[in-house]
Amino acid sequence: MTRAVIVLADGPDLDPRAVARLLERPEPVLAASYDGTRSHPVVLARSAWGDIPDEGGRALDAVLVDCSDLTPPGDVDYRR
Repeated sequence: MTRAVIVLADGPDLDPRAVARLLERPEPVLAASYDGTRSHPVVLARSAWGDIPDEGGRALDAVLVDCSDLTPPGDVDYRR
């Protein structure tokens, strides 16, 4: 099965176990959740790529995979 794993470059605390946890699941659209909040990483099966709307993948109905026992990826933004 061909899948894409989407992670954000500004999420320095991403625990690689979250990626592994999502890749264990067979559903075509998956997203990690931390304490009930959808986050990253996200996994998209090749079969779902054509369903991504113009507004982006967040509009897809993802199966949330609980990663609350792991550190969330965080979000670091730098001012130029």
